[in-house]
Amino acid sequence: SCFAQAVEVTISAQQVNQGDSLSLKISDSKPLQKVDLAPLTKDFMSMALPAIGNDVSWGIGFSMYSVILGHLGNDAVAANSIVSVVRNLGCVLCYGIGSAAGILVGQILGEGKIEEAKKASHTLFRMAILAGVTGGVMVLALTPFVMSHASLTETALDYLLFMLRINIYYIMGTAVNTILIAGIFRAGGDSKFGFLCDTIDMWVYAVPLGLIAAFVFDLPVKVVYFLLCTDEFVKWPWVLKHFYSYKWAKNITREELYAMGLNEDEINAYLKEEAKPAVVITPAIEEEPVAVIEIEEPVVEEQPVVQEQPVVQEQPAFQQQPAFQQQPTFQQQPAFQQQPAFQQQPAFQQ
Repeated sequence: SCFAQAVEVTISAQQVNQGDSLSLKISDSKPLQKVDLAPLTKDFMSMALPAIGNDVSWGIGFSMYSVILGHLGNDAVAANSIVSVVRNLGCVLCYGIGSAAGILVGQILGEGKIEEAKKASHTLFRMAILAGVTGGVMVLALTPFVMSHASLTETALDYLLFMLRINIYYIMGTAVNTILIAGIFRAGGDSKFGFLCDTIDMWVYAVPLGLIAAFVFDLPVKVVYFLLCTDEFVKWPWVLKHFYSYKWAKNITREELYAMGLNEDEINAYLKEEAKPAVVITPAIEEEPVAVIEIEEPVVEEQPVVQEQPVVQEQPAFQQQPAFQQQPTFQQQPAFQQQPAFQQQPAFQQ
């Protein structure tokens, strides 16, 4: 392990000392602009700190397993130390796929391709199952070799064989949870779920259960170890439910959000899941010049309402005025023109 870390540091130092590629990127890039650190600080507090707390909480909780087994006798300690090495060999593929999952899904989400990220996550989930099966087969294949070369007492060998058999399927739970929680969920900035899930699982369920089983009920070593190894599977209902809810599928990059004209409050609302992820898609940015130029100009040039003004030109009510022009009552007056009684008078003419 120390040799691997030394090689990693040496390669990193050589890459830093090679300034050609670094200077080329700086010369080809845009001029540096003033960066507002407030949004980055909020992102760090809301995304990075929960991830750090998740690893710390899980690491301390997992180390408590050794403390519990250490109080159960030297045989349990010796068997657990060998099993830890074999289990780590079986989990190497799981940890590698988990790191790759975070990079791949994060890149796809950063491009705004939410649906493609979901499809990629399902592919990686199937790879997690395959990695768990592969790790279990590896532990199963190494079991005869380990049992034949381990110099332990009969009791310790009995514990060792039992623990190796437990880890054949235990790696499956580790693979699924590692790739989903530490890989896919964190790619979308969802690190709080992993922090809460692992903290509750470790410090509310697994560690208290191991302490009670070992020191209160004085259960055998095999039973205590079996109970401790249920921690990964207890999380599955919540982890799988969160995975299929797709709440983690969010684009947390800020470049496209600023390009869309969103202000700081709208961006923070989006990061807090108050905005829908489907809104932040790059095609909307590409359509902006077409929508602004081609739609607004013809409306300003025509203005049909201002040029015609049909209501002001006609005014039919004031031109005709039928009531004042005709006045049929005063022109005819049929009662005073005829007067038949005074014109005829037949009696006086004869």
